[in-house]
Amino acid sequence: MVSPYASIDLGTHTTRLLIVSFEKNKLRPLFRKRSITKLGFYFDGNNITETGINFLIKTLKNFTKIMQLHKVKGYQAIATAILRQADNSQKIIETIQKKTGLEIKVVNGEIEAILTAKGVFSTLEVEKTKSLIVDVGGGSTEFIWPAKKIALSLPIGATWLTRQFLKHDPPSLEEINRAFKLTEEKIYNLNIPSPEILVGTAGTISTLAAIDLKMDVYQPRLINGHILSKNRVLEIFNNLKKLPAKKRCLIPGLESGREEVILGGSIIVLALFNIFQKDTLIVSEGGLLEGILIDYLEKISKKKNLKIIL
Repeated sequence: MVSPYASIDLGTHTTRLLIVSFEKNKLRPLFRKRSITKLGFYFDGNNITETGINFLIKTLKNFTKIMQLHKVKGYQAIATAILRQADNSQKIIETIQKKTGLEIKVVNGEIEAILTAKGVFSTLEVEKTKSLIVDVGGGSTEFIWPAKKIALSLPIGATWLTRQFLKHDPPSLEEINRAFKLTEEKIYNLNIPSPEILVGTAGTISTLAAIDLKMDVYQPRLINGHILSKNRVLEIFNNLKKLPAKKRCLIPGLESGREEVILGGSIIVLALFNIFQKDTLIVSEGGLLEGILIDYLEKISKKKNLKIIL
């Protein structure tokens, strides 16, 4: 019997679980679960509130039970931007350990970027030397171009941008323009050259792809490799920005719980198109969650070039 392994990605907006079987360098998903934990909305600028911590613990207890049911042999659990920023992150990690038994490791932005690249290249066939990967998260955006030794993290994400600028529902034109201006300036100042191929991953980009495809039921195989155009993202954004959050939920493909941050995430995606002067990007279903698991399995198996079968 093939032993299952798992990864957990504890992010600013979502907390995710992936369980796979591992055999002959191939990982086959057995179970996926995503919970919209919205830790970014429970962050007061210094600490994550007790309400947010309790919601997270409840989610992770559920994940632990699922892992036990699947008889998971080993796992790796990673936390990213939100716990990098929170002053009480160590307390949260200790509380998680005490109440769920899970060991969580907080990684820096560069490590997050490297793990994301592993996940993307395990699921998407693209020319590595020509491809810039961008992971638009809730609390940060990662830029990875291994051939040019670029692995950068920008502390601007969909949740962060929403909370900082998009105060009204729907947001005002002034709020949107201010968010665009800052985002484009920050990306421009990274001095990353324009790539031949732009690859996008994580919740904002997969959601935009699902909206583009008018998906009622999310289908990873159709998302992976989908070509998302600047014109289509702009069309989606112009439609969504007129609607209050509760009406955005009615748009096919827009996951419940993401209606509050999709505008902030879309602003980042449009800024990417503008700064890198690209008209399209390739969507990767694989990303950080998959990269966390591949990194773990590479270490324990001493194998390389592992692939995930979506």
